Amino acid sequence: MPHCSLCDFVSVCLSQFWMSALATTIPVPCGAFMPVFVIGAAFGRLVGESMAAWFPDGIHSDGTIYPIVPGGYAVVGAAALSGAVTHTVSTAVIVFELTGQISHILPVMIAVILANAVAQSLQPSLYDSIIRIKKLPYLPELGWGHHEYVGLHFYLSIYLR
Repeated sequence: MPHCSLCDFVSVCLSQFWMSALATTIPVPCGAFMPVFVIGAAFGRLVGESMAAWFPDGIHSDGTIYPIVPGGYAVVGAAALSGAVTHTVSTAVIVFELTGQISHILPVMIAVILANAVAQSLQPSLYDSIIRIKKLPYLPELGWGHHEYVGLHFYLSIYLR
């Protein structure tokens, strides 16, 4: 089965990025999940095709040859980028329901959880950012230290009377 050239995937990633940026910023309700999902799939496929080009015979481990499936990388990339942008782990479930492949669930879950953890430490989710930019009313977050303060206050009130 012939593989597409890497230049094709790079051009798809770049053009999809710019078209998605245009589509999500115009004042037409078109959604933000699917453009991010497609960009993640394109980048994942680019990584998968690169791996297939670097290791054409597959990966050898314990006398077994594991073939590289670029489509699996596309699934993991789509789930990871969607999970990172939305800050939800439910994208792993959505991807599992879309593909129906139980073999992809472990790499998808690991990628989504890691991407989610990194994204949460760097920035708010896409939807939280839109709410803040448009100055819409919302319930404020309690913050990370709120439960620690309540626990410490409770501890001090009981044991230091």
